[in-house]
Amino acid sequence: MPDTQTHIKQRIEQAHKRARAWQRPVLASYTWEIPSFDAFHIIQNTETSHYYFSTPDRSLEMLGCADALVLTASGPERFQRLQYDWSLHRRDVDAVIHAFSGFSFDTFVRPQKNMWEAFGEASLVVPKFLYRRSGDKHTLTVSTLVSANRSVEQYLIQLANQLAQFNALHAPTSRHPPTRK
Repeated sequence: MPDTQTHIKQRIEQAHKRARAWQRPVLASYTWEIPSFDAFHIIQNTETSHYYFSTPDRSLEMLGCADALVLTASGPERFQRLQYDWSLHRRDVDAVIHAFSGFSFDTFVRPQKNMWEAFGEASLVVPKFLYRRSGDKHTLTVSTLVSANRSVEQYLIQLANQLAQFNALHAPTSRHPPTRK
């Protein structure tokens, strides 16, 4: 973990310099391998926003928790606006970045009050914590939107606290039942 902390700090420092130079917030992200995780255990035990995706054969599973970046757009040009905004943030990151997105099918039909209403006509979310399983490889990506208004240390303290909360939820799965003594 010390190497991971060093890399996260470097990414936040780079983003902070860019945010000062460009006078706008910049996304910072870092990914590393972790032990296996139980996505549903995390979902059931957290109050933060979360997003889940799995391929039908479950060879790829992703769980996003909390929001690092939320982009929204509406109207007939929503796809182009969201694509443009996303391209600005994506080029800032020196890593592969994953996001969850959703779009309405028809801008003239308003959804009834239901669980989809909060998504609006077009939205894209980069989670603060992204647990990803691809085959037997498990990774955690930490992302945060860095502005020049806060210090690097403030971001590191906030991420450390949030990561500790999520690590408390992180219950590694076991492929073998517990043994009795």
